[in-house]
Parts: sequence; C-alpha cells; structure tokens
Amino acid sequence: MLNVIEKVKQITGEDRLQDYLHYHYKMQLKDVKPVSGVLKLETDKGFYALKRVLGKDKNRLDLLYEYKKFQKSKNRNIKNILFPKATRNKKPYFDGYKYSYALFPWIDSKPITLNKLDDFGKVAESLAIFHNDSKDFEPSFGYQKLDNRGKWKKKWAKELNNCQIASLAAKMTPVPTKVDEFWTDISSYIIAIMENLLEYYQKNDCELICKESSKYSKIAHCNLNKNNILVQDLTKKVFFADLNKIMLDVRSCDIADWIFYSYGKTGKKEVIKAILKAYQNISKLDENEYLLIYARLFYPCRLIEVINAVYNEGSKDISMVSKTISKLIKIENNKLIILKDFLNVLEDDFNISIPYIDWIK
Repeated sequence: MLNVIEKVKQITGEDRLQDYLHYHYKMQLKDVKPVSGVLKLETDKGFYALKRVLGKDKNRLDLLYEYKKFQKSKNRNIKNILFPKATRNKKPYFDGYKYSYALFPWIDSKPITLNKLDDFGKVAESLAIFHNDSKDFEPSFGYQKLDNRGKWKKKWAKELNNCQIASLAAKMTPVPTKVDEFWTDISSYIIAIMENLLEYYQKNDCELICKESSKYSKIAHCNLNKNNILVQDLTKKVFFADLNKIMLDVRSCDIADWIFYSYGKTGKKEVIKAILKAYQNISKLDENEYLLIYARLFYPCRLIEVINAVYNEGSKDISMVSKTISKLIKIENNKLIILKDFLNVLEDDFNISIPYIDWIK
C-alpha cells in the first residue's frame, strides 16, 4: 500500500507537497483522496480541499481573498462562499514545483438537485444573498481587468470589432486556412447578433443602468451550474464553490446566466417566474434591471469565447471546433424562445413591459 507521500506524488506529480503544506499552513498531511476534481486532504488540523490554480485565475483568487478580509473587517460571517485559506505570507494560494494550489475548508456536501421549480428558486434566493452581501464592497486598485461594472458596451463593442476584423482578414487572405474558411461561413451570423445587441443596449441607455445598478452588488459568480452550487449535508444550506471566474460585475449578469441555465434544464418558462420571484424575496429588482437581464440573455458569450480561442489560437482540430460551434449556434437560435418567454413572464406575472430587440420580433 502506498504511503501518503507516494500517493500525493502519484496523483499530483509533486514530491514535496507535504513540506509545502507544513511551511505555508503549519499542518501535517495524514491522507489524500481525489474527489470531484480536487484533493481531499486529511490533516492534523482537519479536512481540506486542495485545488490546482491556473495562472489566469490567481488574480481572481486575490480578489476573493480581499473580499474575505473586507467581510471580516465588518464582523460578518459569510457562509455561502468557500474562501481560500491564507498562507503564512497572507496569500490565497501557494506555488508548488509543478503547479500552484489553493486550500479550501472541506465541507461535506453534494451538488444541488434540480428536480423541482422550487430548487431553482432556492438557488436564486441564495444568489440574492450572495449579491447583497457584496453591495458595499469596493476593492483596492489592481483589478481593472476583472471590472465589468458599467463596461458592458465597451466589452461588447470590442468583441464586435474583433469579429469584423477577423472576418475581413479571413476573406482577404490569398491562401485561406481551414480556420479562415470556417470563420467566413459563420462570422456574419455572430456579427449580426452583436450589432443588434449593441443597438438595443445603446438605444435604451443600458450603460447608465448598468453603472447605477452596481450599488446593489459588486461581485458576480459568472460560472453558475449545478456542480458549482452545493448543498451542505448537515445544514442543507446552499453555498457557492469554484469562484475561479468571479468578476466585479452587476447582479443582472448572474441572474441572466442562471435563467439561461435553468431554462436549458427545464425548457419551461415557469422557471423564469420562479427565479425572479425567489430572488426578489430577498432583494427587489429595479424595473430597469430587467433590460440588462434581457440584453445579457441575448449576448452570445459562450460563442464569443470559443470563436476568440479558435481564431486567436488557431485550433488544429477544426472538425471538433466546428461541432462545438454548430452546437452553440443551435443554442443561440433556441435563445429566441427564452427571450420571448422572458418578456411574457414580465408582462403576465410582474406587470412589467420592456422594449424588445427588433431582430427577435
């Protein structure tokens, strides 16, 4: 049977993880076990989860740790987020020989079960608490790249411009690659979506609404799915894990993403009503915020992410990318149904009417 050092080396490739843990946290490692993408550590100070940290995620962990310190300074005990444990050098992660790592408290829990509309609403209530807790947080200087508050227009305009430049370059190149040919086929569709989105956003002065709504929340999770939403075995309370995509952004971002995810799981417009009603059991939404949620629902974020990666990195497996893009385009087409149902729910259940995107109508 392998001893703990041999087990760690076999799993992580790290020879001295036990030494790192002792140096940074003054703890002795007793046993390790891979569980759902993390290492469950048994130590002389209890159980912890060890998670690998990518270079691009370090700034987000720094932000999360600063948020933890802010809440501690206010004598608040935030229980719906897993915060990283600080090292002896007051950092939220440490560097191993091969990778960097963050240490989180281990909580016996399971991914949330989403069988009933109430389950989606329960998450929405927890999300409202998550947002409300952050409304008076203002981070220190250094997180500009993570700050989207009042900057949706700038971000989307840049992405549209990149799409237009890439489309022109693909058409003009004398010897087009497979990526060029693929991009030429789909670029007009993506450009049309982004142009209509920006037209709607500007016509309805959404950038001002975005800036003003930042008073209600400062932190957005930006990666809501059932694997990142856990229910504690003992208390049955919902909490959020894997905050490696957090942003400084308004709450409409997360609300729209949760509606989109939940609708995809159920295909029912009733889930939209359940989410909006449950969220507002905790925190009332301004009527103008529905425009932001609507715009965010229309925004093809996953398609843009993949396209940027493909064109900028020059993916070799264009057939695999083609299948992914085709699937995402199908999702974007299905969004038209979600957006219409969203407007119907607002009118029928909340007596609210907002402008629609002409392209959809």
